Amino acid sequence: MATALLEKLDDITECSICCDAYKDPRQLPCLHSFCLKCLEGYRSGKVLSTVISCPLCRKETKLPCGGIQGFPKNFFIEKIMEIKRLSGPVTEGTKCDVCWEGEEKVDSSRDVPVAEMYCTNCHYNLCSRCTNEHKKHMKSHCIVGLGCDKVVEQLAKRLATNHCSSHPQDAVRMFCRDCRVVICFLCFAEEHQTHKCSDINKEAEIMRKQIESDIKGVSNCLSALQQSVTNMGEKRSNFLDQIDIVEKDILKKSNHLKEIVDRDTDALLTELEFIKSSQLKDICTKTEELDRGVTILNSFKTYGEEIIALGCASEICRSFNQFHDRNEEIIGNFRDPPFQEFSPRRLTLKTTAVNDVQRKNLLGRIKGDFFLIMVVHFLYCKSNILSVLDIPICK
Repeated sequence: MATALLEKLDDITECSICCDAYKDPRQLPCLHSFCLKCLEGYRSGKVLSTVISCPLCRKETKLPCGGIQGFPKNFFIEKIMEIKRLSGPVTEGTKCDVCWEGEEKVDSSRDVPVAEMYCTNCHYNLCSRCTNEHKKHMKSHCIVGLGCDKVVEQLAKRLATNHCSSHPQDAVRMFCRDCRVVICFLCFAEEHQTHKCSDINKEAEIMRKQIESDIKGVSNCLSALQQSVTNMGEKRSNFLDQIDIVEKDILKKSNHLKEIVDRDTDALLTELEFIKSSQLKDICTKTEELDRGVTILNSFKTYGEEIIALGCASEICRSFNQFHDRNEEIIGNFRDPPFQEFSPRRLTLKTTAVNDVQRKNLLGRIKGDFFLIMVVHFLYCKSNILSVLDIPICK
């Protein structure tokens, strides 16, 4: 499981704007996170606006009082980045902090031992000698090996952001159901005595199950969207096959009447090309919408899985309301049939009898359940021997 988690760390620790590791990650209400500077750059030129749309899902959010800097820091992402750093391969640049500080960083030419272990209590990188000394004097501290993917879950628990935001020296122990916030005992004594409060671990377990249920809903919606993308590709192929068949029919008919219908053949093929371009443009637009939906759902699913896998009780409780509400919103946006269903218009060629050449196209006409208005073409073709394409208006 640890190895699987490590493979996902790159995705969850990379800003989708700069495509680099997060620097001061800030979380929007839609649960997407971005670097602070990336958000500020994204919003440059829109100083007068009081809302910001998420660069990924386009959900609009009212700016907090402090502007972009007022959005909360994503401590969970920072924890994941720290886990990624500690779980990555050890390099010569990872020096022992104790030995380095012992030299007071004066003589940089001296060889400082490479760190092999890490103390999750002191946040120190330790060489083998300092590790032994540290274990003697700090027996209660947790020391893990650097670059070992087996300690991912252990690091996730040890580096948990479970300190109270109002009283940093105290750990959160309770969850206030009235205020929907995690609190410490001092918070309870000062502000929440009359509120309905419960043990944070029990509440987190309930929320964890709900998040798991939400993820199942997202997974179902994601599967449906991915299937729609596949179906769209098949429909595009079938539509192009129809275009090819109609084009061949037109050319076959044209060859028999080449001397008198060269000009009209070109006009009919131009008409067909216009229809093809218009329909393919609609297909591409719909495909982009589906791809964007898949990206949003994948990102949301991954975030929920990481919260369950690596989030501590306080993090789950902090994220639950936004995650659950956002889950309902996302599924509502992407599971409606109008969003998923789209079919190119069907095309056929209906030939015209030769004795009707004064009124109709000698080659025939393109038939399909699409809507098309071409006044200029109609005026041009009015005196044309092929006449105008017969294109019915769809209801």
